[in-house]
Amino acid sequence: MRFRLFPSLALVIACSISCSSSSSSNPSASTPGNDAAVEQDGAPEDAALDQGLDATSGEDAVDGDGSSIPDATQDQAVEDALPPGAQLVIENVFVSGAWMGEAVMVVGPDGTSVLIDTASGLHAAALFEAIERNVGKRSVDWVVITHYHEDHIGGFDKLFRASTVNGDNPAVIQRGVVTRGMVDIGADNVGANGFGQLCSWLGDAAHASLRHDLCSGPAQAPCDGSTTGAPWAASSCDGLRMGVLDDPGDDGAGALSTIQLGGGASIVFFAANAHVASGAGVESAEQSGVVVGEGANGPENGRSVGAILRWGNFSYVFAGDMTGEGESDNPDIESFVVGKAPGILVQPGGAPLFETGMSDVVHVSHHGYNTSTNQAWVDWLLPNDGQARNAVIGANHNYLLAPAAKVLGRLGPRVGAGSIWVTEPGTGGSSHPRLVAAKGAVVIRVKDDGNAYSVAPRTGGVEGPAQEFVSTSP
Repeated sequence: MRFRLFPSLALVIACSISCSSSSSSNPSASTPGNDAAVEQDGAPEDAALDQGLDATSGEDAVDGDGSSIPDATQDQAVEDALPPGAQLVIENVFVSGAWMGEAVMVVGPDGTSVLIDTASGLHAAALFEAIERNVGKRSVDWVVITHYHEDHIGGFDKLFRASTVNGDNPAVIQRGVVTRGMVDIGADNVGANGFGQLCSWLGDAAHASLRHDLCSGPAQAPCDGSTTGAPWAASSCDGLRMGVLDDPGDDGAGALSTIQLGGGASIVFFAANAHVASGAGVESAEQSGVVVGEGANGPENGRSVGAILRWGNFSYVFAGDMTGEGESDNPDIESFVVGKAPGILVQPGGAPLFETGMSDVVHVSHHGYNTSTNQAWVDWLLPNDGQARNAVIGANHNYLLAPAAKVLGRLGPRVGAGSIWVTEPGTGGSSHPRLVAAKGAVVIRVKDDGNAYSVAPRTGGVEGPAQEFVSTSP
């Protein structure tokens, strides 16, 4: 699918993080609940940013050795062409230092690369390193933005726009940028640094063909911070049902929107903007009675994009900072998704996308805070069946009190012989016998056509001993 421009199109990113500055002994730490964050553009960046590999600027995506990636619609041909030992790699990137941030680097069996979120503006050096190491150059095929908080989108401009920060050598996006669309954004979210930067990048005519909005409306939030017309409500989330996203030929078939990764591996989107794509169409949590609202904290988190990454018997579920506790300012979107799960069909009249327990690794939403990972969500993704599964929490020391004891208590009994991994615990975060603090990246390597996978920490540039697992279900 290619994005169709609306006449009144203007773009926005609401830039606010899920936790506020704290007066604790750690001057850079933050507590959940107040997202009044300020981008620290004046902070020094790593001088290594301008020492990266040259970006590839050609229009066709290429793999690590410079050859063309096979057409994503020719899935069987791609599968046949995979080299022996092909892997699917999912790296939960370690971003620490003076600010909060989260990002995940994915490389499919055929070399297709996807960056999920871009951490904050202070983490560009870590993300360039992860991109270059996994892809071999400053280039990614896809970027997925789960929601518009600064710790998830603040690094976008520093990665993808030429500047002194990156030595005028930005990374190149080859195939697309997936967002929920610039709709249902609270007036208190517009005008922040990351908002204006991403908005302006996507608004450039040269990038129009890269836009894949999962939701749309008659008006889009403006780039200049104006609040006129807020909250720019969505009228449709039909972008969740566009089939293979870079194949406009299947846009009308109603299949779930998908990024193909080669060899049958894919990322399939099932939720965005508090909507779920089901066999009955695209259903809205708000129209079902869930009070979502628009605002800098929980409402923005609740509108996160949800997707499943699959290859053979393996699956990895991520949903940004999607909320589920149902407390004030934290709408229970998780329970809404779980309630609709049996009707989330890969294509109209087809099989369900996801059966209960068809998960090997769960990316824990909202950095392990109490706002997310409710009991219904855990029961759906990690049933109490004794299977060895894993959970991954993206955090660093700036996320005060993450992960929460309540969340670890729900996850611990459900991972069996697996673990709850955290890139770095937040200051004051809880402990658990199944919790493993990587103090670095958490790297998942899926092999044998999705039948097996490993999880390992990557600390100090070295990937440590891996825990090996058999994938759970087809």
